[in-house]
Amino acid sequence: MTAIDPTPPAPEMAADADAAKPPAEAPKVPSRSYAEIQADLEAQRARLSSTVDEIAERVRPQAIAQRGMDKVRGAFVHSDGSLRIDRVAMVVGVVALFVTYRVRWRKSCDC
Repeated sequence: MTAIDPTPPAPEMAADADAAKPPAEAPKVPSRSYAEIQADLEAQRARLSSTVDEIAERVRPQAIAQRGMDKVRGAFVHSDGSLRIDRVAMVVGVVALFVTYRVRWRKSCDC
């Protein structure tokens, strides 16, 4: 394993390295008319407006609630609309156990 030298290169070495690099060319900017620039800005504004509208729809509370309901509904309903009996039975069983536990707990503590 070799150690990395933390000292910076000597100034004469850095100058030699810079001299070896070809000169950078200025980026070529296409010339556009005022109308073209204005049309591009309008198109960007329209895309931005559409994006903001999509984000606003995603975070709207009613939309969030609807997605949650769709997810729950998907867990208990097949794609053809019929109930998934096994999952419904599992939930009914858990609710029955919970109710039974609460009733017994109230009787035992006299609350």
